[in-house]
Amino acid sequence: MKNLRVLLIILGVGAFFAFISPPKFLDFDTPVLSASVNGNGDEVKKEMDLDPFHSIGLSIPADVILMQGKTQKVEIDAESNIIDNIKTKVKNGSWEIKFKERVKKHDDITIYITIPDLRAVSIAGSGDVMTKGAFTGLDGLAVSIAGSGDVKLESESSSVSVSVAGSGDVVMTGNTNKVDVSIAGSGDVNLKDLVSGGCDISIAGSGNCKVNTNGPLDISIVGSGDVYYTGDAKVHSSIMGSGNVHKM
Repeated sequence: MKNLRVLLIILGVGAFFAFISPPKFLDFDTPVLSASVNGNGDEVKKEMDLDPFHSIGLSIPADVILMQGKTQKVEIDAESNIIDNIKTKVKNGSWEIKFKERVKKHDDITIYITIPDLRAVSIAGSGDVMTKGAFTGLDGLAVSIAGSGDVKLESESSSVSVSVAGSGDVVMTGNTNKVDVSIAGSGDVNLKDLVSGGCDISIAGSGNCKVNTNGPLDISIVGSGDVYYTGDAKVHSSIMGSGNVHKM
């Protein structure tokens, strides 16, 4: 069953990449004939007015800094015409951070987000997301990376799920009841400072995972990825390849 699950993960990752990066002729969200935009060099910091949201999907090369607060606030530090080229539509509680038109060249983009609740963070590409301070009282938090982007979060949540497809890395601290980790590729997931009640880990590739639990630890590895754990975990593992399980 474990090996079947890993096979399904691999197939799912392929479908996921196809979904987030469709051929240009199928990408209805991107103007096909639009000219490329270049940053105008006019660096500004602008507050944006968005509908309420609890999740983000980052599809541009930007740094996102998340903070928990009672009142939602979004500020973008970038070139003025690049800010104007960032979509602000919120759908089903998620802000999909994309460009309206293709961008050829731009300076650094930093997005500061204050929101009361955080449910999901996803990256498609090379953008990075981090928290400033902990997010507490979360019902569940899902983190996904497709590409080389990195995520660094501090949270207290009832459950955490992490999915990495590619070379992106995830670092999380805090505590949670349950952790689910899926790695397809070379990305690493470091949860050694995220205390959990139990973990379920699936690795297909060379990515590594570190976890901290005193509960059940179910591991499936296909490839050369390794799992490192701390705590008095009850380990059940299935390994195909050179991967291994290590107690820290």
